[in-house]
Formats: sequence, structure tokens, C-alpha cells
Amino acid sequence: MYLPEDMSQARALPSRATAATPSRTDANAARPSPATVGLSMIERGVKRAFDLASVVVIVALFWWAIIGVAIAVRLTTGSPVIYGHTRIGRDGREFNCY
Repeated sequence: MYLPEDMSQARALPSRATAATPSRTDANAARPSPATVGLSMIERGVKRAFDLASVVVIVALFWWAIIGVAIAVRLTTGSPVIYGHTRIGRDGREFNCY
């Protein structure tokens, strides 16, 4: 390691902890708080209303096609329209998954 004879020429080097790995406070300093990220409550409400209205319109327009496909699946395959099977969960308990 080089050490200058005259300490007035020496530069201050960052410590190894801050140079190699940033501390938690340094890493979180640039991250915005969760309150400032995303939609406001009013915007969430408007988005939810729009989503529900869109679903109602789509189902109202295409209910006949949805029912037709369900009947066709049942008649051609003989199996249920909604696929379901049994899975094994926590502690070996069985449950139905759809």
C-alpha cells in the first residue's frame, strides 16, 4: 500500500463499507414511499367502476356466445364445462381445484 511521505498529499478515501455495499439507509433513500406510488383512492374507485362497467357490457353483448361454447363443449366431449380436479394440500388434506 502506498503511503505518501507528506500527509498533506494524501486523499481521503471512502470507507470500505460505503464503497463496496451501500447501507440500508442509502439504498432506501432514493426509493419513494408507498404512499406516493400508484393511484389515489379516487383514481382507484374510478378504475374499479370502469372495470366493472366494462365487464357488464362485454357479458351483455356476448352471453349467447359464452352459453353456446359451454353447450358445445359439454355435447362434444361429455366432460364438465368447468375443469376441476383434486389436489393434495397442507397436511395431506385433499381439496377441489377449479
